[in-house]
Amino acid sequence: IGSSHSVATLIRKNLHDKIGYYDLRFKMCADQYFIKKAYYYDKKKIIYVNFISGIFNNSGYSSTNIYQYINEHFLIQLKTEKFKFLQIIFYFLRIIKHWKKIKNF
Repeated sequence: IGSSHSVATLIRKNLHDKIGYYDLRFKMCADQYFIKKAYYYDKKKIIYVNFISGIFNNSGYSSTNIYQYINEHFLIQLKTEKFKFLQIIFYFLRIIKHWKKIKNF
């Protein structure tokens, strides 16, 4: 599962009571970590609906602070994914892909 945003994601309050709230160590990707934790660790059901319930904006905080986003995303992937070495490769590929943005950060 690759979750990077919680736009239009509805979460029941009792799920927070059960597995906790957002991890504030992740300033930018706390929602991503929560969603992955809920899915992997508690096997919660994800229901997809066939209508637009939210709009993702490409000029948001994570798009303008790509270096912080890549680093937090990488740390979450290390915590939640099975193949750590693969996550390291993906991390460096993301750094290379966004090098111009990061260099100007």
